[in-house]
Amino acid sequence: TEAPTAEPTATPEPEAVMLDIKERDGGVVAMATGTYGIATDGSVRFIGRSVSGQHYVFDWEDVVQLAASDNTTVGLTSEGEILITGAHRDDFAEATQWRDIVSIAVGEAHLVGLRRDGTVVAVGENSSGQCNVEEWSRVKKIFAAGNYTVALTDEYGEGVYDTIYGAWGERTEGHNFIDASAAADHIALLDDNGKAYVCVISGEASRDNASGKLSELDWSGIVSVVAAKGATYGVDGRHMLLCSRGAIEPEEVQSGVYGVAAAEHHLAVLYIDGTVKGFGSNDDMQCAVDNWRLLPYVTEDGYVLGYSEGDMLAGELYRTGLEITIPDALTGGERTAVAVLLGDLNGDGAINNEDGELMAAYLGGEKDKLEGAFLRAANIIADSADPDAVDKVDRDALSRHLAGTYVIDQFAKTDVYTDKLAAAKRINTDALGYITIAGTNIDYPIMYGDNWYYHTRSITGGYIERGSIYSYWPTAGKNIVITGHNARTSGTMFHQLHYVQDTRAKLEEYANRLWAINTFGETGYWEVWALYEEGAFRDANDSSLVYNTCYPKTMEVMNEQEQQGWIFYQQGKTELGYSVSVTPQDVFITLVTCGDTHAASEQGSRLYIFLRLVGRD
Repeated sequence: TEAPTAEPTATPEPEAVMLDIKERDGGVVAMATGTYGIATDGSVRFIGRSVSGQHYVFDWEDVVQLAASDNTTVGLTSEGEILITGAHRDDFAEATQWRDIVSIAVGEAHLVGLRRDGTVVAVGENSSGQCNVEEWSRVKKIFAAGNYTVALTDEYGEGVYDTIYGAWGERTEGHNFIDASAAADHIALLDDNGKAYVCVISGEASRDNASGKLSELDWSGIVSVVAAKGATYGVDGRHMLLCSRGAIEPEEVQSGVYGVAAAEHHLAVLYIDGTVKGFGSNDDMQCAVDNWRLLPYVTEDGYVLGYSEGDMLAGELYRTGLEITIPDALTGGERTAVAVLLGDLNGDGAINNEDGELMAAYLGGEKDKLEGAFLRAANIIADSADPDAVDKVDRDALSRHLAGTYVIDQFAKTDVYTDKLAAAKRINTDALGYITIAGTNIDYPIMYGDNWYYHTRSITGGYIERGSIYSYWPTAGKNIVITGHNARTSGTMFHQLHYVQDTRAKLEEYANRLWAINTFGETGYWEVWALYEEGAFRDANDSSLVYNTCYPKTMEVMNEQEQQGWIFYQQGKTELGYSVSVTPQDVFITLVTCGDTHAASEQGSRLYIFLRLVGRD
């Protein structure tokens, strides 16, 4: 036998997977008692009931992905930083040291991260092997729910790893799955032919009770799937919403859909124009998302809103007047529109003092200074009273933005207070917010003036004994104190806070204790967590007024232990029949008015209502 003349050719190693972190995009996420929104500017919204601190997301920035269980929230920034809040914050702490993470997924009590090289890391509860992912490789996407983890690989015909089944090759043969979604009771999968499949998990996820059988849904042309307990949702190439049996089905056909999030009892739909609607149970206000805008959009007059200062589009700085080509999701083609950066009146892509000078010149009579897109950029607050007008309300918003006490909303959202606050500011720009309380006659702007000016002044500045509702401070802080007279004779101002006290049993229903209040131009949803009235003191200086309002300093000077002591003090005196988990991470409003009788008020009697921020548009 002749000797071989050459070495056998070795089988080449497959090229390494190199993944990139996703770009910022709008999206929605749902958990049992709440809904999250991620806007294209990287900010996060939340509405619903938070029992474990999972709502502490309002100061998160540059977020590109959000994952949530019923008690924990995890965010991933464009720089790969992992942010964690909620019940498992300490359990997941080591994840903040992970590097090269491009995607995350959260189960009931475990967190999974996908690295740039296609390997996977996990932390948390591992009772069912849900964290046994160390040997996985060439992974492109990860998903988690309950006590299991799912991964899609880049190997055609195999495509799936799973901590329930292990390598799932024989069950996925013949399919090339490109996306998936995990719920406690099933996995939804999407293949490259636009077909959707479901794999049911019977009972608690484990190898012993998972069938591993794929059932095809009678759908076609699907581009994304979402699994929720008891139901599967899909979005097709026409941007239509499809719902499986057992799903929450909106009464009307849902078109123009950009994204979907679902929990067992509610559904959130994000539309192409950036708006969001909620369907299903609203017991915890989890469907109160109608005021959200999460995506840039084209206005009826052809302008683009929703991009931020410093954003780049196709290599160009986003600025007012720039003609841009954007995808038309409804047609699949493209369209041109003119960019508007609210506050950028000169079209240089920055919001600065030069824009303030242009605003002043225009309002001073030089109408030729602004026209077209540049005039639209000056119309920062488009309230319905005069939506196209540029006036002192817009000048005030720009001035406060330049002063750093307000941030212009580039999405130009509107809510229940947009018109009310704009009307108040046309009378007096000292109006910094607005408060209404359902079931009472409290419906007033919140004023601020130095030296307690509005204690005896109306919104017009005229003397009036009952004064106005006013803030202790001109800027937002950790404890925003708002006060007003107990005008017993007229029954106005904060007098009817005593009605809230008398009917406090109503606050045991969550929706009744969640109040929408606008402070410093931003509407938040605030939960009442303590309420009590102090009686008369022999010496009025012995009352809790100074301590409760943190005056003349602010709560920021307290350390965390002192803030916790302040919280315990209020909880120890509350008259409410329910308890709320409150921590120093919360932001507060303290409402104060005089006691129920004039004589007692003279001796330091005060009614206090304490609220914490739990939702934001």
